[in-house]
Amino acid sequence: MEQGSPKQQIRQQILARRSQLSEAFQQHAADRLVAPLQDLLTRHLATRPTPFQVGVYAAMRRELDLARCWPLLQAWPAVLVFPAVSQGRLLPGVIAPHQDPAEVLRPGHFGVPEPPPERLLPSWPELDLILVPGLAFDRSGSRIGWGKAYYARLLAAMPRRTLRVGVGYAFQVLDQLPSEAHDQRMHIILTPDGWFPVDKSCVMVK
Repeated sequence: MEQGSPKQQIRQQILARRSQLSEAFQQHAADRLVAPLQDLLTRHLATRPTPFQVGVYAAMRRELDLARCWPLLQAWPAVLVFPAVSQGRLLPGVIAPHQDPAEVLRPGHFGVPEPPPERLLPSWPELDLILVPGLAFDRSGSRIGWGKAYYARLLAAMPRRTLRVGVGYAFQVLDQLPSEAHDQRMHIILTPDGWFPVDKSCVMVK
């Protein structure tokens, strides 16, 4: 991480605020995320053939929990693709619509639930949508993560058609973040309060 840099200062501020979140607040936010995600799916993916391939994550350190959204995604139906840290990068593990992720995932790197090694693929499938965690986002789609660049490298290798959705609490969306040329931008920001496009090329399906 960039010690003392503007990005690191923002990380520390967001982590401090997130550390104060009560269990009740986190659960309520996770419940409220389902409705805006359903609206987003209806507007952007309704015309794509199913099953979708959707990149998701298992929450760590008070991240906004996606677990309540997994049944919604699987009902479309969607194949859920979870990341696992392996040899310094993120590798995908696939969970079919009829499988319960909670029964498949195991504690992995940093103690985060991940697909077990026998489920990992050597490369990522072409995703229709990826839900991306972060510590902060801004209204132009910039993202600040943990500083390990796992997601930055993953997103850089993904095709343009993959819809990139940054996921976080409303207080994690700031007006402007420091950014660099190699930073990977989101197309859409999703919070429990709703979602909004930040990339004008993201044409909404009416």
